[in-house]
Amino acid sequence: MKIELHLAFRLRGGPAAEMIRDWGARIARQRSFEVIERAGRRPFAGNGWTILCDPAGTAYSTEQMARQWRERELSATPLVRVLIGGADGWPGDAQAQTRWAFGQITMPHELAAAVATEQIYRILTILTGHPYHVGH
Repeated sequence: MKIELHLAFRLRGGPAAEMIRDWGARIARQRSFEVIERAGRRPFAGNGWTILCDPAGTAYSTEQMARQWRERELSATPLVRVLIGGADGWPGDAQAQTRWAFGQITMPHELAAAVATEQIYRILTILTGHPYHVGH
């Protein structure tokens, strides 16, 4: 399964970008992973599962997210797209099958991208039985 993190903005340097690179590198050891900046200008091509990180979405636990992910893996979904909007949200219609909320707080979009990347890594560690998630 290929994983794409679509950002509706360009990453600037700083701690959030460093976190995305770090967890992205960890993800890439297990799955194909790509960060696509300034996304959202064109419709998505091909099959896949699209997740929009949206404050109006559902605040799932990490374990619930991992169960969703496992179901998609078992159904041989070839691609997962995780979308992070910019200051004005996601441009256009995301056509997302799932909407993840990271609680009711407002956070900078770069920080939301870092949180999403860490959650993807954490989900993969849960699915592989890696101890990273234990006790957190």
